Amino acid sequence: MKKCLRLETKLIDKTVKVNGINIHYNEYPHDGETIIFLHFGFSSLSMWNGVIPFFEGKYHLILPDYRGHGHSEKPKDGYHIDEMADDIIHLMNELEIEKAHFVGSSLGAELSVSIAARYPKRVLSLVVEGSAMNNVYGPYGLSDPTEEEKEAEKEKMLERIRSSETFYDSPEILLKTLKEAYEPRGMWNEYIKVMAEYEIYETSEGKYSGTVPMWVSEGYMHNYWSLRFEEYYKEIKAPVLFLPGEKEWQNEKLQAALNYFRSLLSNSRMVHIKGGMHAFVWLFFPEEGSEVVLEFLENVGRK
Repeated sequence: MKKCLRLETKLIDKTVKVNGINIHYNEYPHDGETIIFLHFGFSSLSMWNGVIPFFEGKYHLILPDYRGHGHSEKPKDGYHIDEMADDIIHLMNELEIEKAHFVGSSLGAELSVSIAARYPKRVLSLVVEGSAMNNVYGPYGLSDPTEEEKEAEKEKMLERIRSSETFYDSPEILLKTLKEAYEPRGMWNEYIKVMAEYEIYETSEGKYSGTVPMWVSEGYMHNYWSLRFEEYYKEIKAPVLFLPGEKEWQNEKLQAALNYFRSLLSNSRMVHIKGGMHAFVWLFFPEEGSEVVLEFLENVGRK
């Protein structure tokens, strides 16, 4: 049974077949507008455990696990951001949700941007956290390498991913190893623990892993280098809130990228949560992050 930080009697925990695969999601029903929370890459819906209490009872909440992640099906293909974004649209159709606000972290921000650019009528607003960090290559990224340099770096990153895949004899050993690795770096708390527990799965060989299968990482990374988020932002009509982490906030190139993205939009805001780490801001500053998002949504609703 999945562990949560608090007992939610209204929680719907369900898996449905959409777009040809089984997608798992949590739902917190409410008569108000819908917010779809999209987790960061290679994690799961459980990363939002500390955030949900601030939104429950105010909005209708949907939290999906993407294909290849969490408790959703893990097919061998379909890991371009547009393909994963299409899964979310199919889930909206299944649940008869016409429009929603989207709160996306890192990869979740990428999916949100993809949805808003290609399905503008389905989007009320966007909160994108970590979006500049994802635009690594190109004129609005950290570097603009040649094709040869890009291929070399791509292979290095894929090799790092392959070599990092680790399996354990039991869930207890896995959790103990993670805690010992991350606690000295200040990267362990109750929210991280709950997320780690949720994401453990048993392999066909009877071992346990806490990361997504290798083909999921490789499938995403093979498409990662060709993404140009400026092309998506050019098509977005919905209000957008940018939440840059510390590295984005302090890096001049990434700040320039964010400012350029904002210049392509008719309605945007940018808020910096001091000390917020890329993706992990929701796990270490859930209250601060939630307050910023709620204020943004209230302003959107008044316009």
